Amino acid sequence: MPNYKNDETSIGRRLGRLLQQYGLRISYATHKANIYSEEEKCASARGLAQKALRAKISANSWGVYAKNLADKRDELKQAIYMSLIGYNDKQKKIWFAYFIDNLSPSEIELQDPNISQRTIQRVVAAMKADMALRFPSKLPTIGDKEAPNWNAKDLASFLGERPSEDYIKGLQDAFDYGVIDIDAIECDEEFQNFISASKVGEKQ
Repeated sequence: MPNYKNDETSIGRRLGRLLQQYGLRISYATHKANIYSEEEKCASARGLAQKALRAKISANSWGVYAKNLADKRDELKQAIYMSLIGYNDKQKKIWFAYFIDNLSPSEIELQDPNISQRTIQRVVAAMKADMALRFPSKLPTIGDKEAPNWNAKDLASFLGERPSEDYIKGLQDAFDYGVIDIDAIECDEEFQNFISASKVGEKQ
């Protein structure tokens, strides 16, 4: 059987860990709020008004913090769900179970016996392939019809004065591996103005 635990760096797993961090912080904040709430009750019962007030403020602060985190977590979940364009409800359910809840195909099958483990494995494999897609950002060779009028050195010069050769090489590698989206840079008006000015300067 394929090893389904070898993709810990995938964007799906990272999103799952991010949601986990939200959950841990919400739990911590909720319990802190509960502790201060109990301190408020105790202080009030003993007639310690100032201490009770401080505890109440702390309880409210931690409660608001927990609620805000919960809202942000729910927004992220909704954003992830809305981003899964092209997947039906069953596939989305598998995506969340595998990448977010970190369940194996066999564990997902136990949750929903109507979906066979083999089907889950095929769906997960296809989803992992989808997330492996990169922007087609490899710079075309000079002379190609669609070659941009700039290169990695131009971008490095735009981002900082006197870029080192290592920095330029790093940017070129980023282009070659599809990390940088050329289309986005082509639409950056400030960068394109910089390139135009540079070309004019070269002609002069």
